[in-house]
Amino acid sequence: MKVLGIDTATKTCCVALIDGNKLMGEFILNNFQTHSERLMPLIDKLLDSLGIKIDEIEGIAVSRGPGAFTGLRIGIGTAQGLAMGNEIPLVGVSTLDALAYQRATLGYICPIMDAKKQELYTSLYYVNEKEIEQVWDYSIMKPKDLIAELNNDLTDRDIITFVGDGFSPYKEELLSDVVASVNYSTGDLELNRGFSIARLGLNKINVGEGCAPEELTPLYLRKSEAERKREEEDNG
Repeated sequence: MKVLGIDTATKTCCVALIDGNKLMGEFILNNFQTHSERLMPLIDKLLDSLGIKIDEIEGIAVSRGPGAFTGLRIGIGTAQGLAMGNEIPLVGVSTLDALAYQRATLGYICPIMDAKKQELYTSLYYVNEKEIEQVWDYSIMKPKDLIAELNNDLTDRDIITFVGDGFSPYKEELLSDVVASVNYSTGDLELNRGFSIARLGLNKINVGEGCAPEELTPLYLRKSEAERKREEEDNG
């Protein structure tokens, strides 16, 4: 099954096409152009490079968050339009699930994304030889609270791997204060991948977890600035 994966949850814009377990192609742009300007041209370029027409796509998977509000809306809106216009099955994938999947080594995996305001989007997973199990629900927390939660659940006999763009800003604290043995990814290995969105999306489609385009909604873990301002105004 050919599945198009789209991730615009962070500053990185990613698109990938898989055919079953095979990665056919992937483009990653890691600069500061707006996703609205580059996402559709990137999809068109990927499909054109592979000689694939949009009506040959059998599924679309898109990151539904957490992540940047505007980026998520652009990615989801684009995926909804493509799915609706071409009658293609659509599924949303958690950005944190995808990060954990692409660095799935034995032991604990902790994806951490920079949520700004000195906060992190995060979750915790445990990987054994058969599966990846989600241990924590999706959360937003301060780095010190993340460390406290990890130290409450893990011991110095455990191994944890951090992945995501939230690690580097707090690398010193995480390495010194987390009691478990720490592995981590930096640089290009921190980037979100369209491939992991597509692969997890394929799994969801295969078990019937697709949805109607209009039913797909972003996963927000905090209120937008506009919502907070309205609440402040309403509360006087």
